Amino acid sequence: MIKKLVQRLFVVIIIVLAVKVLGAVLLKMNPNSVLYTSSLITVITTLTIAWYVVALILDIIFIKSKKPRSAGWIGLGVLAVIVTIGELFSASWIKHPEKIPNGFQTGFKWLYAHNYGQVIQIVPECSRYDSAFYYNLIPNNTCTFENVEFSNKFTANSRGFRDDDSSLVKPEIICLGDSYMMGWGVDQDQSVPAVLEKLSGKRTLNAAMSSFGTPRELMRYRTLDTSAVKYLVIQYCSNDNEENTAYLGNNHHLKISSEASYDSLRFKNEWNKKYFPGKYFVLASRYGLKEKIKSMLGKPPSNIGLPVEYPKDAKMFLDILKDFPLDFSKTKVLVYEGIDVSHRNNDFKNAVEKLLQEAGYKNHFGNSVKVVDVASLLQPEDFYILDGHFRANAHQKVAQALAKELQ
Repeated sequence: MIKKLVQRLFVVIIIVLAVKVLGAVLLKMNPNSVLYTSSLITVITTLTIAWYVVALILDIIFIKSKKPRSAGWIGLGVLAVIVTIGELFSASWIKHPEKIPNGFQTGFKWLYAHNYGQVIQIVPECSRYDSAFYYNLIPNNTCTFENVEFSNKFTANSRGFRDDDSSLVKPEIICLGDSYMMGWGVDQDQSVPAVLEKLSGKRTLNAAMSSFGTPRELMRYRTLDTSAVKYLVIQYCSNDNEENTAYLGNNHHLKISSEASYDSLRFKNEWNKKYFPGKYFVLASRYGLKEKIKSMLGKPPSNIGLPVEYPKDAKMFLDILKDFPLDFSKTKVLVYEGIDVSHRNNDFKNAVEKLLQEAGYKNHFGNSVKVVDVASLLQPEDFYILDGHFRANAHQKVAQALAKELQ
């Protein structure tokens, strides 16, 4: 038995090394395939190790058997059946998220986030490179942005904002943020800014763009007609901390990457979405297992971007807000956090409010910055299962909470 184990281990090592060599060749041929190649190597390596474990288990089961059995080949057959069945279910579940059993949802959420879902800022029909902001919606353009849980028309005005041109002239309310504020996953008239305009009766501009952090949001604000602004609404997201850290760490300046970098990002994404057998089942299983292990060890769940540290992240947000020339005696700032279903808490809100009591911030902002609680308003059904963004009813709830602050 020991001899068989050593022989199989040798086979595993050979396969893993061969796969790594194949990956290096693929990357040399096409550097934009890096994400696809990484996933392919991960899946083949995982299946190879799984085969070794299954064969070992069969060796133990067959140890008392008088009839010689090839645990290696039988293990390969067993694994092939498991993966085939698992992949058939996974391919169906990723397209019908409502059918995913609760215990498997976490793995499929990360599969969707890393290997399946589209992001509007690199969809060529909707967005393009922008030298000032890295990317923007294509001005005067209408496109359809869709993922498995939604399909929506995006119509951009002459500035490339998801709004009309009339909203650019003397808006009383300007809304900044990322995909949550822009209206990812909902129709144009269902987004927070559109609903807020209806509820308040005040001209409201949706100047949000998917994936923008606080610096780019406020850089955009500088380019707008602010002559009549009474309220600035900023939607924060926990992954803003990556851009915010880069801005503050570069002497309060944000470096905008090149058009070549943007094109490469788009091509990498196109490659990353390509399918190969076993991709959905193996990757979803790995993601899910990783999160379960982290939970058992008492570690926080994974997140996109830098680790979330709310006291530090709240300070960065306020420090960046202080950088920009806003007249806080004339403009009230309303802040809320774009959250997902697993992070319905007020940790960011509480951290900002605590800092606002400190003399340095209080002297600068006065009472002009208010953080609005949306976590207590939203229920699991207000979020898309895989995508995690707000459904239309969540936008309605947030807009209603903001409208109350305008009264």
